[in-house]
Amino acid sequence: MKLYNKIAALFVCILMITACSPDEGLSIDDHFLNYTIEDIPLTENCPVGVYYYNNGGGGLPAINYARLIEEPNPSTGKVGPWLKPVLENYIIDINSERSVEVVQQHVDWCIEKGGIDFLIFPGWQEDAQRLYPSNVNQSDTTFVNFVTGRTGTDGLPKTTTTQAVVNLKSLKYVLAVNLDRMNDNLTNSALIEDAAIITKEGVEITRIERFNDFFKKVSDYFADPNYYRINNKPIVMLQNAHRLYSKDSRALYDNMRAYVKNYCGDDMFLIAQQEAWTPPARFEYFFINGKVDAITHQNMYNQGTYDRSYWYPQLIDQNWMYSKEFFLSNWGIDYIPTIAPAFNKYVADGATDGTFRTPIVPRSEDTFKTLCNVAKKNLGNTRIVIIDSFNQWYYDTALEPTNPEYGNGYGTKYLEMVKERFKK
Repeated sequence: MKLYNKIAALFVCILMITACSPDEGLSIDDHFLNYTIEDIPLTENCPVGVYYYNNGGGGLPAINYARLIEEPNPSTGKVGPWLKPVLENYIIDINSERSVEVVQQHVDWCIEKGGIDFLIFPGWQEDAQRLYPSNVNQSDTTFVNFVTGRTGTDGLPKTTTTQAVVNLKSLKYVLAVNLDRMNDNLTNSALIEDAAIITKEGVEITRIERFNDFFKKVSDYFADPNYYRINNKPIVMLQNAHRLYSKDSRALYDNMRAYVKNYCGDDMFLIAQQEAWTPPARFEYFFINGKVDAITHQNMYNQGTYDRSYWYPQLIDQNWMYSKEFFLSNWGIDYIPTIAPAFNKYVADGATDGTFRTPIVPRSEDTFKTLCNVAKKNLGNTRIVIIDSFNQWYYDTALEPTNPEYGNGYGTKYLEMVKERFKK
C-alpha cells in the first residue's frame, strides 16, 4: 500500500510538471525583492542630522590620505574612491585659527548647500577616575566646545575670548555618549546594580551614580540655544547601549531621566543606535525595555555579507519596514533611518583581507537618491533622518565637498541632493 501511494504521488507530480507550459514557470518577476523604489514626495521638511567626525590635530595619516586621493587600479588592489576634499587634508586643532576657518566652512556648507539641521558629535566616553563635572574625557568636551563656538582658540569662553571662534549660526548639534566605556566588565551575570562601589577622587560612588552623573554632564549643554530638540526635548544619542547589563533596565533609565530632569528641568529624547542587521528584539533587556524614545541602526552598508549587498536598497527597505513596525507595535518606540552616500573600507585598511570582506558601495547619485526614498518611506513619527556622515573619509561616507576637477570629484552635489530630497 505504501509503495502504491508513492507511485501515485510520483505520477501526480509528473502530470503537474508536464502540464505546465514554459511561460508558467518561476520568474525573477515573482521574487518579493524585485520591486522599484518609487520617488516619495515630501509634504513637509524633514529634519536631517549628520555625524561629524574629528580628524584631529594631524588630519588623516599620510597613508590613509594617499589611499583616498590615488587613482584606482583594481589589478594591484587599489580600489579607493579617488577623491580630494576641497579643503584637502585639513586638521582640526583647537589652537589654530585655520581650523576655525575649516569648521566655519563646514558649517556654512551644511546650512547653505545641504539644509542640514544638526551635527551629531563622536560619542563621549566617561573618565572613570574623575567626578562630575570632570567625568568625561577632556578631549571629547574640548572638541565639542571648539566646534560649537563655546570656546575660542585660546580655550576661553566665547563671551570672554578675543581669539577666533566658530559661529554655528542656525546649525544645531546633538551629543552622543559611548556607553561601552561604562561597561567595565559587566556581563549578564555581573550587572550594574551589583557592581562594586569604587572610589573617585577620594569619594565612594556606585556604578549607577556614575551612570547618572555621566548624563548630568551631558545635560550641561542643553541650555545652549544651538542644542537640537525634538518636541522641546534635547536629543541624546546612545552608542553601545547593548553593553550596559542591568537587572532592570526600565528602572535604570527611568531613574537616570528623573535625576537629569531634577537637575536641569529637561526631559531627554533618547535615541539608541543599534548594530546593523540585528534582529529588532535582540536587545529587549537593554535599551528597549529601558524605553528609549527612538532606535536607529548603524550604517547598513557596514556589513560583511556579499549576497545582501546585491539586493541593496530593497533589502534595507524590508529591514527598516519590519523593524519600524516591530519597535512601535511592541514597545511604542519610534524608528529613525540612517543612510550613507557610499561605503569603502579601502582608505582605512588598504588592500587587506579585512577590506574585501566588506562589500564596497561605490558612489552613485542614482543609488543615493533611491536610498533617500527608502528613508522617506520609513520615516517615524519624529520624521528625522540621520546621515553617516559629513566628513568620515576613512570609509568614504562623507557628504563633504570634493574638488570636481579631480578624479571622481563631485563638488557639493551630495549635499545638494540631501537638500533636494528632504526639504520642500
